[in-house]
Amino acid sequence: MLLSSLTLWSASGFDESMLFKHLARCALTLVCILVMSSIPAASYQRSAPYLYFVAVSLLLAVALFGDSTNGSQRWLDIGFFRFQPSELIKLSIPIMIAWMVHLQGGRPDFRKIALCLMITLVPAGLIALQPDLDGAIFTVIYALFVLFFAGMSWKIIGGFVVSVLTLAPILWFFV
Repeated sequence: MLLSSLTLWSASGFDESMLFKHLARCALTLVCILVMSSIPAASYQRSAPYLYFVAVSLLLAVALFGDSTNGSQRWLDIGFFRFQPSELIKLSIPIMIAWMVHLQGGRPDFRKIALCLMITLVPAGLIALQPDLDGAIFTVIYALFVLFFAGMSWKIIGGFVVSVLTLAPILWFFV
């Protein structure tokens, strides 16, 4: 945070108001981290489907009511600030996939992986339509990391990564 503050201050021409806004956001971030780290993991586990539903609903709201900036529609304007729901997906997808794997138990087999990828591809597709291809790809990568830590083999991950990297340039022309 110190490096980002110094970089912002330097890039803004040593504008102190920009620096103080950034430091306030850093402080808010630290408070959020402390609050979220004090919540027991079981609470996150219980709230996984609800968090996922809210995050996907917000992505749908972006498609319908989103604020367009520089040719992309990624933001929800909530009056006093703008919110990017794809950032909430970065939290909800790993929690949801971990919940699914835990609920079904055992190592991820083909059926579990397919179900988890379907759950992941819905928000990834909505993010790709914004257009935000890198956000969509990272959404899938987050799910793959959780599946890997749950015991999915490297062969399956490697095959999926190769197919995504092969399809990404083609998909870019449709976004």
